[in-house]
Amino acid sequence: MLRKFSHTRSRKQLSQLFSTISQISSQQSKPRCRSAWTALIGGAPRALRRLYDGFGALKVPFVFLTNGGGVRESKRAAELSELLGVKISPLQVLQGHSPFKQLVNRNVISIDEYALCFDNIDPLAPHKKWGTMEIAVNRTRKCSISSEFGQHLSSVILLIGAGTFRQGAFPSERFGMGAFRIALESLFNSIHTEALKYTYFGKPNPVAFKNAEVVLTQLASFLYCENHGNSGSHDFQTLYMIGDNPEVDIKGARKAGNPWFPILTRTGVFKGDHDSNHPEFPANLVVDTVDFIMRNRHQIID
Repeated sequence: MLRKFSHTRSRKQLSQLFSTISQISSQQSKPRCRSAWTALIGGAPRALRRLYDGFGALKVPFVFLTNGGGVRESKRAAELSELLGVKISPLQVLQGHSPFKQLVNRNVISIDEYALCFDNIDPLAPHKKWGTMEIAVNRTRKCSISSEFGQHLSSVILLIGAGTFRQGAFPSERFGMGAFRIALESLFNSIHTEALKYTYFGKPNPVAFKNAEVVLTQLASFLYCENHGNSGSHDFQTLYMIGDNPEVDIKGARKAGNPWFPILTRTGVFKGDHDSNHPEFPANLVVDTVDFIMRNRHQIID
């Protein structure tokens, strides 16, 4: 999920969110529940369609919260729109690397860029295809990085997500960024006297949930303004976190506290038994979760 999401967003940007969605019915009451999903899991298309009216207008604000990434939010939104059959805006997609937008105006350097400044330091260099950075270094014939940078600089380690496992299209779980962190931390701490310092983005960091709340507030304000002519007040009674990873989705929502309410679906990463959910709030599939939310919040949508 998002760690540091802008707390302000222009009305123009919010307007773009629903530029392709028809006007909301003037008879709709102010929504009281918001939802967050982490993956495309069982029953998702039917579940999400219940959050829209018959004309394709969004009725209940929701966002997709994921520690994954690798593509732009716009591309992910287009993929989700095609898979789910509803219009998803890039603003509704919060990926693991989304917070890195804040680094755009900062000087950032990679390990490969360090390696270009020293001969024979990278045994894999002959097998890599260099691009712009190699040209820039070759043209200047100098490097601004001190060979003693390790004595007066500390590398900032940023990790996307802390989950040890992740679930993709393949039926078996795979190691996630959390597994990399465990390996790196173990190696680092075995050869250094001071423990490794790092910052992780995304779930289960409570800050990620707080910033998702900011986005949902903005979406709710926009929808309510379209319907009633003013943004209204949005102190959420409940924010539902729907996910299939107990260690990331559920634990993260619980750490975030009120108004977050976690619901674990028995799909994807989940490998537990029926006792893993609260008996009053079972959810085999995400569509069961939406049914429960609508009944519980008196927001039945036909």
